[in-house]
Amino acid sequence: MEEKKRTKSAKAETKQEFTYEQLEEIARRLSSQCNQLQAQLNEAQKIIDNFNILGMLLSILGKDGFFDTRFTDRCATKIQDLVTEVLDDIDKRDNKAE
Repeated sequence: MEEKKRTKSAKAETKQEFTYEQLEEIARRLSSQCNQLQAQLNEAQKIIDNFNILGMLLSILGKDGFFDTRFTDRCATKIQDLVTEVLDDIDKRDNKAE
């Protein structure tokens, strides 16, 4: 019985009421955090899409003679472009870290 009273009083002590301004600030922070997470999610989706495209292009190159030579050359060029783009992004991040 004594323990129940302690738990209720502890809950009452930790209960905090926020002012309107505090709630607005919390909402602004949550909105900002949501925007940051959305940007990260978009970046992750771009990376996943690039991996899927890369896999498809590599499978096309693996089927020699099945596709037209010009088409396979375009696929090889696209692979080079994708890999170069990723390497450039990595270089930019490394330079910012320094």
